[in-house]
Amino acid sequence: MNPRRWNLAVCASKESLLRASTSRLVFYRPSPGWIWVTAAALTVTLFVSDLLTPLGVNLGVLYVLVILLTLWLPSARASWGWAAVCTVFLTVGYFLSPPGGIQEDGVSYRALAVVLIWAAAVLANAKKRTAKAFRLAVQQGTVRRADLRPEGTHRFCQRAG
Repeated sequence: MNPRRWNLAVCASKESLLRASTSRLVFYRPSPGWIWVTAAALTVTLFVSDLLTPLGVNLGVLYVLVILLTLWLPSARASWGWAAVCTVFLTVGYFLSPPGGIQEDGVSYRALAVVLIWAAAVLANAKKRTAKAFRLAVQQGTVRRADLRPEGTHRFCQRAG
């Protein structure tokens, strides 16, 4: 099976897996290179948009989309790194944005955006740790699985034994 695609069927036995393989719904997972390029383009686009809008407009929350893109990257460093980059761009955008709106709103919106960015990074890394622990349990044989997708998530599992 191509490691960049996976079966969405819920499989409780080999027979149901064979039945599901004849009419399966297949999604393609983007390559890490495209994820990096998309995240960089989105970050720069949001930063430029932030520089062009007045201070009271809350565009900083959209940086969470960059963090969500890192869910497809295997490294935990990617989520933390992009969260740091987005925080820096958000802070620089505060000082370089054109005046307009209420300054207190600009500060509170950006503080909220920073909290959301880092909360998304924490949740993304928790998901990655869980997937890694599950893959390790499958490799050690402590979990019997029927459908394990390449990124580490599963549709059906039960303890071995």
